[in-house]
Amino acid sequence: MTAHRPFGYSRTSVRALSPILLIFIASCGDTGEGAPEVAPVAGGAYTGPGVVGRTWIDGHVVGEGAPGTLEAQLERSYDDFGARIVDGALEVRLPGGPGSGFTVTRYTDTSPIPGAVALDLDPASARVDATGPLTLRDRDRGSVTISDCPRGVGDAVRGSVEGVLLAGGGLEGAWRMDVDFEVVVTAASGGLACGTGGGADPSPDPGEDPSCPNTLCEDPSFGCCPFDECLDECEAITCARVPCEGDDQASCKHRCLLTCVESCSLGGACVTAAQGLWDCQLDSGCFASGVSEDACTRENCCDAFTAAY
Repeated sequence: MTAHRPFGYSRTSVRALSPILLIFIASCGDTGEGAPEVAPVAGGAYTGPGVVGRTWIDGHVVGEGAPGTLEAQLERSYDDFGARIVDGALEVRLPGGPGSGFTVTRYTDTSPIPGAVALDLDPASARVDATGPLTLRDRDRGSVTISDCPRGVGDAVRGSVEGVLLAGGGLEGAWRMDVDFEVVVTAASGGLACGTGGGADPSPDPGEDPSCPNTLCEDPSFGCCPFDECLDECEAITCARVPCEGDDQASCKHRCLLTCVESCSLGGACVTAAQGLWDCQLDSGCFASGVSEDACTRENCCDAFTAAY
């Protein structure tokens, strides 16, 4: 989760994005009334018009070499597009560009579903990976929401990946992933830990936590919102490489974040607000090792966060 953006939660509908590659996969099959039920085939994959309309993705993955806009609705096997249950974990496979894809894994033994979890929690309750020409892994930034708790094969699963940064694999910068999806469980081994409310109720919005009711960047021109993606990358990539010899981790991170002011060309009201937020996080111990930065910021620095975002 970002130090400057404590919820790891973005709203792509209000964020101005630069022109990027559009990947559109046309829908296929009949979604109308009377469509046949989903039927199993060899290997546990599912085919048939019953999948269409229950299997879709909508959102963006941005960054150098990233696929850009993802928009698809079609029937495919788990290897391309679907979900499976594996011993308490829900694995969701989403399509990327040609020859690439994303895997979202949600561990329900540490945190039942439905619900939203931040990726910087310890122990981890979720992870996001990219496969294909580049093998990338999330950098503990952002959140994963699963809105249903499927009981077995054929059940639908809705969810979202919000503000997740992916890096590694020789990539100089980072990709940022913000997508909504619905998939169908195509294989199951064991079960999942379902929380109160089962799969009927959608998960709470992490941006509407009652302890800090800030709707992140509702106005994309406000404060630090125009610099959000650059600050994400600066923290996740640049600050991760800064040597902290003879210095504690918290002070080292705080010092690096201050350098992001120049590298991201922060201006206007954002400069003072961002520095105020980072100072509050440092003084409150939010940068300390083993501390959930999100929870700490919500509890101690809500006013400073609201002033920045």
